[in-house]
Amino acid sequence: MVGALIYALFYYRKRLTVCRIIFCRLFVNLVVNVFMNALWSHILYGKGYIYRMVVSYIKNIALLPIEVAVTVAFFTLLLAAFKTTNYIPNEQIRKITWF
Repeated sequence: MVGALIYALFYYRKRLTVCRIIFCRLFVNLVVNVFMNALWSHILYGKGYIYRMVVSYIKNIALLPIEVAVTVAFFTLLLAAFKTTNYIPNEQIRKITWF
């Protein structure tokens, strides 16, 4: 639920930019994937909180550029598909910019 809430706060009725996508993925990776998963593992198993957090942090930071690239590609294709099917008015369709 927290991940979906973060995506909603970053994307809902906002202009899509690469910086917004980077910050959204970074926030989801650090808060949900690193902190909350390590905390949940600690609650379930009782040990290894710091170890799980460090390993998860390294993995999520390493995968961040790939996740951002896939997300930008997905939204670019999604906007093109919405344009052809007229789900979004033409005046509201913009390309994904950096800022």
